Amino acid sequence: MNSKLGCDICILNPMVSVKHAILSRCEDGTIKIEDSSMNGTIINQVVLKKREVILNSGDKIIVKPSFHADDEVIGFTMERQ
Repeated sequence: MNSKLGCDICILNPMVSVKHAILSRCEDGTIKIEDSSMNGTIINQVVLKKREVILNSGDKIIVKPSFHADDEVIGFTMERQ
């Protein structure tokens, strides 16, 4: 998940990190997100800062392009199929 074309989730905002976060499926089928941004990624109102967590269905994922931009967030909800 980043701000450049060529990834599975592209957020077209120049304030989003070039390599904001990595979503990957684990061998057991769970999905994890690993933050690699300068600003962090927010999962269920908890800021990930250079950490990874397992995502659950219904988790709220927020990408905040800059912690200085209080009114600008990009969010979506994790849903398992």
